Amino acid sequence: MQAQSVEAMRSVPAVAEEVAAFLAATAPFALLPEGERHHLSTVMDQGTLAAGAVLMRPGERVEALSLVRSGALETRSPEGHLLARLAEGDAAGLRALLA
Repeated sequence: MQAQSVEAMRSVPAVAEEVAAFLAATAPFALLPEGERHHLSTVMDQGTLAAGAVLMRPGERVEALSLVRSGALETRSPEGHLLARLAEGDAAGLRALLA
């Protein structure tokens, strides 16, 4: 039997509570009633990106807002120049969704 990671062994309700707590500390989600934040925490897709992975490319259709829960995301020009660095609580894809 293979050992499971701690992340894989955690229950879904425990993860939802952690996400709800994160949303409570993150604008604009902090303004929502607690019940709505909890609901969001149970329906949100969660993922992890490895260092150097690409979340989205310029010109691609953006279909979801991405929140940085830990670590950082960098926005780079096609030439590789750093344009912005997003940290915990920052959102990626907001402008594209509003366009």
